[in-house]
Amino acid sequence: RRDLVVLTLGAELGSGTPSVASIETLASGEETQFSTPRWSPDGTAIAVERRQLGALPDIVVIAADSGQVRVSWSDHAARIVTPAWRPDGTAVIAAADFDGGPFDLYEFALADAGHARRLTRTDGALWPDVSADGSQLVFAGYSADGFDVFSTPYRPGEARLLQPTLASTNGAVTPLTSRPYSPLGTL
Repeated sequence: RRDLVVLTLGAELGSGTPSVASIETLASGEETQFSTPRWSPDGTAIAVERRQLGALPDIVVIAADSGQVRVSWSDHAARIVTPAWRPDGTAVIAAADFDGGPFDLYEFALADAGHARRLTRTDGALWPDVSADGSQLVFAGYSADGFDVFSTPYRPGEARLLQPTLASTNGAVTPLTSRPYSPLGTL
């Protein structure tokens, strides 16, 4: 069991580290684990991954003042994990594998809890985040070389799939391409 808690920080200790003034359990459940919490841009809600015994992981949005689940995105055949908020607070972006294959990124609008818009088609995409101005989407992606950081322009509401590129520290970008997996090259 892993509860979702809110820590209220108190006065700083001698080392400059704040003390914990209080710990409030916001969400709890038997045989339930909460992980990867993300505050909404306005601070009124928390998007969090919820794992319950006998069910695949899902994403819930919990009211920060009451602990009530406001919105839930789940599917009996999909793992939905690692949420991040869109900067305007109207949607959550999360990784999901609706077909049992690699994770891809989907946008879940708060106004339409039954709908998911696919954003990527990759060999694996997790841990999304959107830039503060809402123009870029970054994520940890899996390729034949392992995990890397990828980025792509993010356009809310656009129906087309995004075309991610490998983020690089030297300024160059490499297009992300998908190809069938073969273990022969690593045997």
